[in-house]
Amino acid sequence: MKKFIFLGLVLVIVGGGLWLGRTPYRNWKQKRFLVEAQASLAKSDYRTAVLGARKTLEINPANIDACRIMARVTEQFKFSEALFWRHRILDLEPNLAQNRLNLARTAILLGNYREADLALHGVKEADRQRADFHELAALLEVALNNIPAAEAQAAAAAKLEPQNKSLQ
Repeated sequence: MKKFIFLGLVLVIVGGGLWLGRTPYRNWKQKRFLVEAQASLAKSDYRTAVLGARKTLEINPANIDACRIMARVTEQFKFSEALFWRHRILDLEPNLAQNRLNLARTAILLGNYREADLALHGVKEADRQRADFHELAALLEVALNNIPAAEAQAAAAAKLEPQNKSLQ
């Protein structure tokens, strides 16, 4: 009888340990997959980077770093899914102006000028006085064949960053 009580107690302890250890194990796996994805991306091993990012997203769909990896890779190959990932990043961090600018940049790259215009119009007024905002606005105006507006935006960008020769 004592053996059954002892065995039952051991099973309860082991089961409890497994149950309580589940979250730390998932966090460890998530970090491991993310580190693998980041290292692969740095080596331009896009297949492994995507695999690691997807495994990370299976564990935690709100992992912003994994979403950024997916956005960079899909953008690199000009896949339309890049817009999905840029929107996902914007959903996770809506108050970061750089996320809107990245969405606009990706939309321009993919030729989706309506999406780029919406992203730029969504930038808060305080963040519109940045050179990269004006640079993207100028690129969009060129794509829309509005040369005078593009020149005005490029001039505003060059004024904000006079040391940047590409904006001259």
